Amino acid sequence: MFSSFTVQRPITVIMIFSALCLFGIISMINLTMELLPPIQYPEISVITLYPGAAPAEIEQLITKPIEEAVNSVSGIQRIRSESIEGASLVVATLKWGSNLDFALLKVREKVDLVKGILPQDVYKPIVARFDPNAIPIMNITATSSIHDLKSLRYEIEKNVVPLLERIEGVGNAKVTGGKIRQIEVLINRDDLRAYNISLYDIVNGIQLSHYNYPAGTMISGDKELLIRTIGEFKNLTDIENVLIKKTEEGRFIFLKQVAHVVDGFKEITSQSFLNKMPCINIAIIKESGRNTVDVCTKANQLVNELNNKYKSRITFEVLNDNSEYIKSAISNVVSSAIMGSIIAFIVLVIFIKSIRLSIIIIIAIPVSLLITLLFMNLFDININMMSLGGMTICVGMLVDCSIVIIETLSLKNSNKKNYDSIKNAIAQLSPSLISSTLTSIVIFLPLILIKGIGGALFAHLAITVTVALLASLFVSLMLIPALYIISGNVHIPINYHFSSIGLTKKLSMIYKHTNTFINYIESQYHNKLESLLENNKKNYGIITIIILCGSISIISLDKSFMPHTKQNQFIIRVEAPLGTPIQETTNILFYIDSLLEKKPEVKKRLITVGYNPEDYTEYFGKEKNTNIGEITIILNKEYDADDCIESIKQILQLPKNIIVEYSAGNVDLIQSLKIGSADITIDCLGDAINDIEKSVDIFMQDCKKIPEIVLCKKEIKKGKPELSIQADRDKLTSFGLTLQDIASYLHTAIYGTISGKYFEYDNEINIITSFDRTFKDSIDDIGLIPIKSDSSKTSILLKEIALLSQSTGYSSIIRKDQQHCITVHILTKAGISNNEIIKKLRTQWGKYNTTATSFSLSREMIETEESIQSLITILILSIILIFMIIASQFESFIFPALIMLSVPLSLCGSFIFLLLTGKSINIMSLMGTVILIGTIVNNAILLLDSIIQYKKTHKTIKNAIVKACQDRLLPIIMTSLTTICGLLPLSLGLQEGSDIQAPLAIAIIGGMVVGSLFIMLLFPSIILVKMSGKK
Repeated sequence: MFSSFTVQRPITVIMIFSALCLFGIISMINLTMELLPPIQYPEISVITLYPGAAPAEIEQLITKPIEEAVNSVSGIQRIRSESIEGASLVVATLKWGSNLDFALLKVREKVDLVKGILPQDVYKPIVARFDPNAIPIMNITATSSIHDLKSLRYEIEKNVVPLLERIEGVGNAKVTGGKIRQIEVLINRDDLRAYNISLYDIVNGIQLSHYNYPAGTMISGDKELLIRTIGEFKNLTDIENVLIKKTEEGRFIFLKQVAHVVDGFKEITSQSFLNKMPCINIAIIKESGRNTVDVCTKANQLVNELNNKYKSRITFEVLNDNSEYIKSAISNVVSSAIMGSIIAFIVLVIFIKSIRLSIIIIIAIPVSLLITLLFMNLFDININMMSLGGMTICVGMLVDCSIVIIETLSLKNSNKKNYDSIKNAIAQLSPSLISSTLTSIVIFLPLILIKGIGGALFAHLAITVTVALLASLFVSLMLIPALYIISGNVHIPINYHFSSIGLTKKLSMIYKHTNTFINYIESQYHNKLESLLENNKKNYGIITIIILCGSISIISLDKSFMPHTKQNQFIIRVEAPLGTPIQETTNILFYIDSLLEKKPEVKKRLITVGYNPEDYTEYFGKEKNTNIGEITIILNKEYDADDCIESIKQILQLPKNIIVEYSAGNVDLIQSLKIGSADITIDCLGDAINDIEKSVDIFMQDCKKIPEIVLCKKEIKKGKPELSIQADRDKLTSFGLTLQDIASYLHTAIYGTISGKYFEYDNEINIITSFDRTFKDSIDDIGLIPIKSDSSKTSILLKEIALLSQSTGYSSIIRKDQQHCITVHILTKAGISNNEIIKKLRTQWGKYNTTATSFSLSREMIETEESIQSLITILILSIILIFMIIASQFESFIFPALIMLSVPLSLCGSFIFLLLTGKSINIMSLMGTVILIGTIVNNAILLLDSIIQYKKTHKTIKNAIVKACQDRLLPIIMTSLTTICGLLPLSLGLQEGSDIQAPLAIAIIGGMVVGSLFIMLLFPSIILVKMSGKK
């Protein structure tokens, strides 16, 4: 069908493909650009803030009630929670592919039901799903030599943030650093008791006095007037004159009699410095589904406009821009694809000896890729490292079918009008080309079925490669013959082209030497083939050596999740002992910054210390507190982060109780993929956290005795010193108080409560009511806090109804499936199988499993293993499908088995090349080996098909094999070289971003080299043995 239509209507075929290319160009313009495919994690988080509350208090009052409510939602597989100082985080996990919008609605409904039993002054719970887009895509710093931090932050929030948030695609512009203004009502404890006033009398008095209240309407003459009672505070004096209480004697008590009002600042819990200069940091977070590159481009334009507007008063600087990495990575992949295409074209010109035919073949690459872009737009697939990497992988493969078509047509046709021979040649080649294409597709397409993050990550690669290969098949069967017919069938030698376009004699000499070299390869191959066909024992020896080398390579190679990438930025994270004030933490970071300042490779340094306790987004990721800070280091482009880290480690001197961590590489990529750092993670569950910790400590001692284990660490830390208040319940009852009243009262007295708003122009400032610092500095001061209920006439001191004592709790309390949990992270030596270690660990923890505690592999690790097992299952499925396709083509069970012999030897070649190039076995190199399986069998299929065809016309099997091998030598060399050369620029990984794809390309190249040599040299002797019945 294809052959007849193509031969009869070649111009129509060309116009059809031209239209598809046009639509492909339009689609390319409309496609968004991202680093990774959109990954929708099946997780819903409930974040509840209760500033000032200890982890144990957070767990009891907030986390447990929310856990119980969320657990009743259908479809929830597991629940994990974390209670830290000032915040509760409950994460519910569903199955991959679940309807998250419906689940989100149900979780919100359940959380709303428990709001009534949460503490009164707790913040409203935030229900959201995990979104990698919540990670900032750009950080902008603002510094000023004339503005103080208060006025600078005000200017940023008032006039800059609204402009940034107006940019199409910007979801949020988060400001950190500087000083936040607040009006403080500082209560005198002694006056409070002297006037017999409750703390809540003050809070309620302020709340009732700072609003403008509507009072209805009235008719005055022929006009209707609105009646308003004006209560907004105009100045601090208005606040001081708020009436708090009228006594029974008729005296009025005003706020100024029991407190003083101060125009101050919120307690500083975070600071930012750019190159040691105090700054404001603005983190840009984009809306989900928006184009990162477009958003960052518009934000950069705005930064330039702001610098022109503010001149030298405020300086804005882009610290890091994720779009730069994305553009660099993707442009490098594109340049690798273009360079690979050029190299492939040169290979074709050399072997085919005709520029015209080489151009016809190479057209298959852009046409196939443009058709792929069209379908990417239809399938809502954006341009990312996976989809674009898939197309780059295909560059060399896209011409394989076209090479076979052109090579056959040029041999069988000497007259362009001989349409019947063209039609017959296409019809004869179609089955083997379709079969070889399907063998590649069945490797890629099942990747969509992988469970978990692997499926989400590789779905785009699988679809793009499948579409590109199908497009190349139709291009080879329809467009290539049509172009061949239209362009004429006169063979023009390459030396004619050289002379006709005026190239020098030197180029002609290069061609002649190349042609001589090709002839030499053909003659040497013929002699070697004859020798190998006669000596089967030698063949088996070579195969054994290849398998042995491949096995040694697998054992010797390092294993990792993602390949190592060269980066020009890194983060130093410092954790001082708990309770360290923010200024001391800042001084530690300044010391490290002074070391960095002396290094010529360092371009910029951003110090961030502490956290914003009222920003729920702070509670995603690693723990943050005033004792924790980070330095983000931007290097000049020619330097590598790993080298700089090593040099800093050698000169850095800090006390042992200060933890320093270094994070090189794309941190946003790691956070997006939620990649862990341990080889093995084990959970210990139980009801009493103290019992769990004892069991974990004993278990870790046994782990350290296992020689294969390098590091063993538990995920729990002692928290800040705590002041425990044990109330006497009988006394509470007699005074009409509850435990929640005491907790809420103390929270207001010590931490403070928002009791109103102060408006200055259009600036809204919080009014915070709390005790003056002089009345809450010591434990004795806390004991002297007077507490008064609504029903009692007099107040009572806290120490009279409660016992105060110091203790130490935990900085974080983790629960899994509503049980306390401590996770143990274990790192093993390189090259050691995790399965062997896990068997030993099971034996160890089996001794400590009791009714109180139980050990098991973490659920996250089990899911990772299930994902890997899913990949292995799909790989086996793909191999079976390949076998079935080949069996259908040849109507034989023997031939597919012989062809599949090329797979293990090719895989050996992949691992040998990975070892030689210093790469590791990672998810990208493994994906390369999967791709290789579907690619390498194509050459074996074409060779076997030719042998079967020649067997019909030759007297002996050996002659048929020799003839088929001679005819298929150059086509197989060309298809292999175009695939290898197409991947060669990518395999070098010289530029930023391209080193992610390098292990994948190296795995394919290594397998193609060894596999092609096997198919052309050793495979024929195996076929000879089988067909002739030799032993």
